[in-house]
Amino acid sequence: MVQLFFQPAKITDANWAVAYTQIVALVNAFPLQLVRIEAYNGYEKGLDKKQVELRENIGSATESLSFYGDWVSYTSGRQVTFYKNWQKQVEKELVGEIANTAQPITWYPPQRFKDDGSFPTANGLALCNNYINTNEAPYEYALIAIGVLLEKLLPNAVFMTAPDEHIGTVLKIVAWLEGHFKTTFELPLYFDKPRLLASFIGYYADKKDAVSRLENLYRKQFKRNLDFAIEHIGYEPTFDCYAEILTLYSFGTFGFSDVLDPWIAITKDLESTLNLIAESKLYLIEQAKADPTATWLDRELAAYDLTDLLKTWLNEFILWTPQQREQLTLFYTNQQALETGKSDLMDSLLRMGGYRINICPIHATYDELFEAFMYHDPKNGAVFKQIIDDWLAENATRYSDLVAALDQLTISETVAEELAESVETISRQTAVQAEYLAQYPQAAQFIIKRALKANPTFLRIETAITELYDQFKAFIQAEANQSFIEAWKAETKAAQVEFIRYRLKKLRLCIHPEFENWLAAENDPSILFHLRLLMGMKFTERSFVYTCFRVLWDKKYWEVWRTGREYAI
Repeated sequence: MVQLFFQPAKITDANWAVAYTQIVALVNAFPLQLVRIEAYNGYEKGLDKKQVELRENIGSATESLSFYGDWVSYTSGRQVTFYKNWQKQVEKELVGEIANTAQPITWYPPQRFKDDGSFPTANGLALCNNYINTNEAPYEYALIAIGVLLEKLLPNAVFMTAPDEHIGTVLKIVAWLEGHFKTTFELPLYFDKPRLLASFIGYYADKKDAVSRLENLYRKQFKRNLDFAIEHIGYEPTFDCYAEILTLYSFGTFGFSDVLDPWIAITKDLESTLNLIAESKLYLIEQAKADPTATWLDRELAAYDLTDLLKTWLNEFILWTPQQREQLTLFYTNQQALETGKSDLMDSLLRMGGYRINICPIHATYDELFEAFMYHDPKNGAVFKQIIDDWLAENATRYSDLVAALDQLTISETVAEELAESVETISRQTAVQAEYLAQYPQAAQFIIKRALKANPTFLRIETAITELYDQFKAFIQAEANQSFIEAWKAETKAAQVEFIRYRLKKLRLCIHPEFENWLAAENDPSILFHLRLLMGMKFTERSFVYTCFRVLWDKKYWEVWRTGREYAI
């Protein structure tokens, strides 16, 4: 998901014309052959047709450039369009409202962070319905490159947010841009937090709002945001902001831990963490006073139970030393969630099912743990002591048992053989890929690698098509299928073409721009039969779908079916 924000008042027709020319140069030079789609199934009557010419209406007042995927990866997302005419771009492609034209584009009115699934906002108009869903297809690299380019060409008028990619990837995109345009580029603001912060921090009277702004930009990246905010904005505003964020989640829930654990990991301070919890509770108390009818606040306050928190931390091995806890990393842990503040679907399922080992990010001794809890809730001192003693007694041999279990782990011969075969297969694939990559400059190869990873069939398409032909032969020769085959052979060309068009629209397969003309001109009954058979097959496996697409795209693959050839009926 990529967002591009614009402040139209800071962009003129003239400097947009320059930007458009540079966008055209960028996409034409992009290592992957980008493609656009001519029609959208379900929205237009025509069949979906891929176009490698990215511009439409060239030379006219409505000239535009579009792309939605690339040729190699066979992946796609929302089509992105840039009009040559700036006023047309504003009218057709930009949406939303500008909060305050006197403020920088990176700024936004103070607002409390909410974990509501919404997207980051900025003080500008957004491109394409506020966000561009790329489905993580490699063409997003081209979109990010365009964002970097526009931030340079139109400073303070364009702002891009992008997926939380590793900074190394963005650096590689910048390096490729510098190699192509022979000039220097800065990192996009979103990936350069010091510059980003400098652009808006002076416009917030309360620095807590600047911390909240980071949270609203970098959604649920709690650890990274905490680390940066404490260093660059200050401990107190960060503390105040996160105490308030904690109130979004019920005490003791996964969401509560997702905020609290990164705080512990950054501060390494047990006392600070308990203070944060206490401050969060005070926020709820103030809300309850302000709205006595909000009975749900009473339930939230009642859930603040430090005995439950103590039990949780004990079960997350807070008393184990860092050296002891290293053994736990051999299992599925919450380490990645601590680093990013995010959990993927599998991580969430494992956590809810109790199959993930959660590790408290801090080590405390018996005395440190007991004294910290005693300070915040002295009336429960005896209870705290009993909880700690009970846990130690129940887990007295847990570490030694873990070490013994790990020592017994072995790889069976069968698993070892399968692993060896996998390594050999990967080695062969790597050699083929290396040969293909050699035709591209080093700075561009990371883009190609990602595309090939998404669609490995690209490098073995001839083999895949041969395998497809073999499936056809087997189907045609099977005795059980003869009645179908005879019926399909007896169909008229009009009926076969109608079926092919129906299935293309139903399956939402893209075709060559000339495919319909080829079909209209084709009269060989064997070719028409095989195309009809191809459209009647089940499209379930990705490699098979791509292979079929290549048959529809490249007419030369039809020739093997022509009457008189080996595979002809």
